[in-house]
Amino acid sequence: LSARERLESPEEAELIRANCPEVLAPELKLEFDEGWDGSCLAGTEPVCCVSEALLPLANENGEITLNRGLDRPPVSLRIVGRVYGGEKLVVCPFDAQLIPGSSEAFLLDRCSFTISDARLLDEAKAAFAEYFIEPGIWNEDDPLTAGLLIQDSEFSAAAAELEAHVRLLGRLRVLLLILSGCLGLLIGFLMNRRRLREFAVMRCLGLKRGIVLLAVALEQLLPMILGIGIGVCASLAILPDGVGIPDGAMQMLLYFGGCLLCAALLTQAAPIRLMKTEE
Repeated sequence: LSARERLESPEEAELIRANCPEVLAPELKLEFDEGWDGSCLAGTEPVCCVSEALLPLANENGEITLNRGLDRPPVSLRIVGRVYGGEKLVVCPFDAQLIPGSSEAFLLDRCSFTISDARLLDEAKAAFAEYFIEPGIWNEDDPLTAGLLIQDSEFSAAAAELEAHVRLLGRLRVLLLILSGCLGLLIGFLMNRRRLREFAVMRCLGLKRGIVLLAVALEQLLPMILGIGIGVCASLAILPDGVGIPDGAMQMLLYFGGCLLCAALLTQAAPIRLMKTEE
């Protein structure tokens, strides 16, 4: 556990409550005097570690006086170590009684814990839920609501591997879109290459090339609409937020464009040439 508050005096100084050195920020290091160690932070004694800039403020008894404001009485803490990595910091035990004879409530800066038996994870979460209003990874909007973050090493490793695969698929996205267009071009060619004489007859009957292309487009569009409908329903069933719908729609449009391009290439010849039969 750790908590942080700004002091009225010493000026521009901050008080950090912590129940162990490990809960402090990585850049902060504690060095204790002889006979003292990090275990003192787990107690309730009025001791502290201070930055070098605050050492001249200590009295003859090796104590520093802190004024926390808000009509709270000043408190004197015995200096038992140094804080490195911060200019004006005071680190004291988390449970130190800074107001003699009474307890107080304050905002937490960090709260972490370790569950050694994963089989008790659900039971522990239920117990912690009594003390956390809305469990979450962060809660920047409401400082009065604490957040609960549960880190699982196996889950983190699996999630990192999945994220690597997702990033790889993201790089292949452009290639998949290009392949969709090529697939439409190939299928359009396979479906329409035997219909050259049919196109020629339609042209000879007076239909313009655009009308022929429209007919081919409608033939492709109707089954494509059915496929899009089935794909959207399946996507919403698997991914309720519809993440894959835009990419799926883009692939279908490229496929449809490939089919139209093939039909345009096959109908660009003159009707007489299309009607010619090879022996």
